[in-house]
Amino acid sequence: MKFTWKAPSMQMALASGALAVILAFPMSGRAADELTLSEAIAAAQTHDKEYLASQTLGDTADALRSQANSLWRPQVMVTAAIGKSNHETRVAGAQFSAAAFGTDPITGANFNTDINRGNLMQWAVSAKQPLFNLARNAQSQQLKAAASMADLQKSSAQQAMIVRTSERYFDAQLAQQKLQLLSAQLASTQKMAEEAKYRYDIGNRPITEVYEAQAQLARIQAEHYAAQSDVQLKLQRLQDAIGNVPRVLPNSIVLKEPLPKLDEVAVWLEKARNQNTELRMQSLAVQNAQAKANEYALGASASLDLIGQIGRQKLTGDGDYGRASNRENTSMVGVQLTVPLYTGGYNGAKHKEAQAALKKAQLDLVATQERVAQQVNGAWLGAKTAQLQVTALSRALKAAQAQLDATKTGQEVGHRTVLDVLNAQNQTTNTRIQLEAAKQNYVLSRLRLGALVEDLDVGLMTQIIEHQ
Repeated sequence: MKFTWKAPSMQMALASGALAVILAFPMSGRAADELTLSEAIAAAQTHDKEYLASQTLGDTADALRSQANSLWRPQVMVTAAIGKSNHETRVAGAQFSAAAFGTDPITGANFNTDINRGNLMQWAVSAKQPLFNLARNAQSQQLKAAASMADLQKSSAQQAMIVRTSERYFDAQLAQQKLQLLSAQLASTQKMAEEAKYRYDIGNRPITEVYEAQAQLARIQAEHYAAQSDVQLKLQRLQDAIGNVPRVLPNSIVLKEPLPKLDEVAVWLEKARNQNTELRMQSLAVQNAQAKANEYALGASASLDLIGQIGRQKLTGDGDYGRASNRENTSMVGVQLTVPLYTGGYNGAKHKEAQAALKKAQLDLVATQERVAQQVNGAWLGAKTAQLQVTALSRALKAAQAQLDATKTGQEVGHRTVLDVLNAQNQTTNTRIQLEAAKQNYVLSRLRLGALVEDLDVGLMTQIIEHQ
């Protein structure tokens, strides 16, 4: 039985994939331009939702510092009141003296006065300046620690945005390059399948070569469909970060030669101990927990304040003894000492709670130190390994390309089969993809390493990537 098979139109397959991408991501004014990683990060600064939300932390830090400073500033209060009031005074057995009554004082005198539903008007201005207050000092330290943590969170968000955008950029770039390579491979395999079919028809090749070419073509078509979908998903993620995605990304990363020397891992670990944002935030958490414990320590509630007050109270009205008016003016400046003697056990319980929180924060700091050290080691090894892989895969690609060329020549003279050519072609394509992935792994590992020591900016990429 003669085998007959008709392959789908190559032009139709490629046109469908290109059309899907173009429709999903319309061309902008600079659609033909390649988007560099630096440009993507610059765009993310105005579009990345997580990064934009983090920028409010600067205002939060300023507000917390203002609160901390306000705890040691004078407090001034004004009070005023009007209303109806009753007042009654009964004095019996009083003694008084006056020049008109001679030298002997008068004793046994009574003084009575009252006002019923009289008109009351009173006002007072008071001021208090803290002089000594351990609890207030602890509260101030907590607010300042919280402000510093907010600053670190804002800085960390910028580092995370650079890494996050880079990951999305490289994901989209690798997916696009894989699609391009598969498209080229699909076209080549389609041509070889048609050639194998033709040679079989004229009796120049066995039917097995036709089957082999058809099987390879079907497999590559399946990979091509998946690659089309992957490109759209990866471009959409990048678009969410930067607001707009040019249709064209660079076909390949061009690393500078030679690459900057990577310091030994011990150098990076030392930098992380001093500069890592997570470690610094956890250290501040320990300071905050210590200040909280100090706030409720024995004797911390005692306070010494400089106080001053002026005021007036006036009450007029009628009473049982006729029309009456009372007026009182007050003014004072002094020092006030406040020492709570018993709080029902509240302060003791809060101090116990704060001590437990302090111990937890200290243990969390140790765990964070271990975790950051592991992350630094992982990122350093990732960069070192990827750098070696780039060198090895570059050589492998040259060898694979030479093997492909030799296999094609051998197939033309009958020494090699179609399957040999297809396998060599697959190996070359896969090596290209692996090489690009290794380049991206190197750049991303280097960026992650910089982020772990709070030393990451766009300038770092100009040191390792061309045209950034």
